[in-house]
Amino acid sequence: MENDNQKTVEIKEASQRDVMPLLALAAGDDVQGLGLDAIVAGCQFYILDGLPGAEMAYALRAAGSELWIQAGGGKASVDLTALGLAAIERQAEGGFKSVGFQTRRRGLVKKAMRAGYQIDGYIMRKVVSA
Repeated sequence: MENDNQKTVEIKEASQRDVMPLLALAAGDDVQGLGLDAIVAGCQFYILDGLPGAEMAYALRAAGSELWIQAGGGKASVDLTALGLAAIERQAEGGFKSVGFQTRRRGLVKKAMRAGYQIDGYIMRKVVSA
C-alpha cells in the first residue's frame, strides 16, 4: 500500500503560462531569434509533478506522423533527460510513428542516443552579419 505522505511522480498537462519559466531556461538555444512565444505557438504543454527538488516542462506538437518536441527545460540535481524522453515516447504511442527534436546541445545528443535516438540530419549555418 502506498504511504499517504508519498506523492506520485507524473507528467501533467499544463498551461503555457505555467511552463514558460522552465522553457525559458533553454532560450539561449533560439539561434534564429524567433522568441520563445513564437517557438511554442500551437503546442501542448506538460510539466513534471511530484519529484521533490526537480522541475521540468516541455512543449509538444504533432508534425505529421511524428510527435515533435518543440521546447523543453528543467532543473534538478538529477538528470531529467531520460525521464522526459520516456514520458514523451509514452505520449506518442498509438498515434505517432516517431518522436523528434532539434538541439544544438552535444550533451543532449549523447543522452538521446543512449536512449535509442539516432542523428537524422544536420543543420548548417554560417553567420554573415552581426
